[in-house]
Amino acid sequence: MENKYLYIVSNLSEQRTREIANIINDEATILYAIDCRTALYLATGIAEQNLEKVIVLVDENNTSRSAFSGMTEAFYRKLPIILVTIGSNVDYSKKINDTINSFYSINSFEELLLIDDMAYPAHIEVAVENYNYEKVNCEKVQHLLQGKLINDEYLYVGQGIKNEGYDYKCKVVNGGTVGCFDGAVANVLGASLSGMRDKYVALITDIELLHDINTLGNINMNDTVKIIALCSKSCEYLGNIAATLGFNVEAVNEIDIDENIVGTFINSAQKGLLLVKR
Repeated sequence: MENKYLYIVSNLSEQRTREIANIINDEATILYAIDCRTALYLATGIAEQNLEKVIVLVDENNTSRSAFSGMTEAFYRKLPIILVTIGSNVDYSKKINDTINSFYSINSFEELLLIDDMAYPAHIEVAVENYNYEKVNCEKVQHLLQGKLINDEYLYVGQGIKNEGYDYKCKVVNGGTVGCFDGAVANVLGASLSGMRDKYVALITDIELLHDINTLGNINMNDTVKIIALCSKSCEYLGNIAATLGFNVEAVNEIDIDENIVGTFINSAQKGLLLVKR
């Protein structure tokens, strides 16, 4: 299965990226997309322009569900897109009729080379074990939140945050599925629209914020929403977007965060984003 373009969603590990690229075509161009949906629409654009097949690789089965909107477009535009999903924990046997023209289930990446003359767009499921993702341990931040969220507050803890051993007195929602970074901010916004609680707080990773960044501009976003994002890399980009959309943005190194910073942020009368640099 020779291929000029190879698209890989950003949550695919570097090790897995090199492994698959070397098997399929070690001269392929590797491009990175933020999420599955973005990857598929990038692929449709490239395939349309170059009339060459494009492979989209997706780690973690749950996230690949969001890829099928792009596959629908590929179907109706008759584009040579191949979606490769890694792992077999999700039942893909019940497919929407207008998403793919062929489906294959294989047991190794090497078998990708044996598939030929497929009808596009195609979906290939590789039944291999996914690499585990290590959750972020932010013990100091969570202990500070325990002391501030004690009554009528709502706390959403993202799937990328380690959350065992904490005794919160407020309502806590442990959100998401490992490897699926969408919907964290949207969940908190949706909960806030009920008006049942005084504050709605999201404790998430920078990846989860990036995947849901469009939600910050929702017309229903209100001042009860507070987002705390653990940043492993530069977070200036995320802060600039939030500030443009009317958020009160603060940044602090994790080692310097204290109860005054957390308390002032939580009790602010304005919707806020606190970027905690790790």
